[in-house]
Amino acid sequence: MDSKINLMEQFSRVTMLFHRFSHHIRNQNEAFTDPNRGQGRILTLLKTQPKISQKEISNQLDMSNQALSQLLTKLEKSGHISRTQSETDRRVMNIELTQTGREAAMQAEQSKQDSDEIFNCLSDVEKNNLSEYLLKISAEIEKQLGENSGLDDLWDAFRNAMGPNGEVPPKMLEMMEQHYKKQRSK
Repeated sequence: MDSKINLMEQFSRVTMLFHRFSHHIRNQNEAFTDPNRGQGRILTLLKTQPKISQKEISNQLDMSNQALSQLLTKLEKSGHISRTQSETDRRVMNIELTQTGREAAMQAEQSKQDSDEIFNCLSDVEKNNLSEYLLKISAEIEKQLGENSGLDDLWDAFRNAMGPNGEVPPKMLEMMEQHYKKQRSK
C-alpha cells in the first residue's frame, strides 16, 4: 500500500460530500421525505404497516414517546396521518396514513432510491466489500471508544433532533459537546 495515501483525509472528504449530498436530496424534496430521519422514518414504517399503534411505532423505531408524539403532531397537522382512538382500548391511539401520507411515503421511497444511486458506480462485489470494510471500521472505532461510548444513543438523538433542512439545534450541539468532553476526560 502506498504510504502517501491518507485514509483519514479521504474519509473526511467523503463524509463532507455525503453530508452535502444528503442536503441536496432533501432540498430537492420535502423535508419529511428522508426515510432515515424523523417524519420520513414514520412515513416509511406506515407504508409497510398502514394501521399501527403509537406504542408499536415507538418500539419499532426505538424512539421516545415525547419525540414520536412531536413528529406525529407535525404529520397530523400537515394531513399525512390520522390518529384514532382504539375501539377496544381507549388508551391506545392508532395511526394511519392518509392519501397525502401515502404519496409522501412513496416520495420518501423515491428519495431513498435517488440517494442510493451514488453507489451505482460500484459493482455488487464492490458494494459488499465496502459494506464489510465500513462494518470493520465502525467496530474498531467503537472498540477504541469503549463499550459505553453512548454513541448509539447520541446518534439516534442527533437524527431525531435535526431540523428539516439539516440544521442542528443549539441544545443538540451542547449535548454533543458535553458527551465528547466526557469521552476525552476518560
